[in-house]
Amino acid sequence: MTLVTFIIPVRHQDNARDWSRLKANLAQTVRSISSQTNDDWRGIIVANEGADLPNLPERFSVERVTFPPNDAHERGGASKEDFYDAFRVDKGRRVLKGMLRARDSRFFMIVDDDDFVSARLVQHVSENRNANGWTIDRGYVWDDGGKLLLGYDDFNHLCGTSLIIRSDLYGLPDRYGDASPDWM
Repeated sequence: MTLVTFIIPVRHQDNARDWSRLKANLAQTVRSISSQTNDDWRGIIVANEGADLPNLPERFSVERVTFPPNDAHERGGASKEDFYDAFRVDKGRRVLKGMLRARDSRFFMIVDDDDFVSARLVQHVSENRNANGWTIDRGYVWDDGGKLLLGYDDFNHLCGTSLIIRSDLYGLPDRYGDASPDWM
């Protein structure tokens, strides 16, 4: 059983403003995860068929999906509620596919494709493996290409890459088709 699985849901190619930038950010995210001081982890990138991904190091795999583009990816004329629901379902189904692929993992951490994680994260989990999970409430904000890091309290209210949760607490369905949009 793998201790921690990092799941990186990648949006549909048609929803990316700049795929080359997304790919470069994803490569940095993968390097960040790969720097763990404890090797009891794996990474799963969930991406659509045909998505051009960076070269991946050992411990990473790709779960290919055939989901359509999110028509409400840019809010446009959609209500705020419809926009958030469409985003939640689109990202949630990608996350679910990754979780089902890594069902045997003890903990999951969902990581956005442009975020970094601490190199000591898996070691911390290893030393505290009986916990239900963690919320990362103190983190750092960095603007792509910037020279400054901004320390941020209440990080979990700003960034989705802020939760590590024991996998059995999710109550995963047996198959993807068994999950309703409300589950996502």
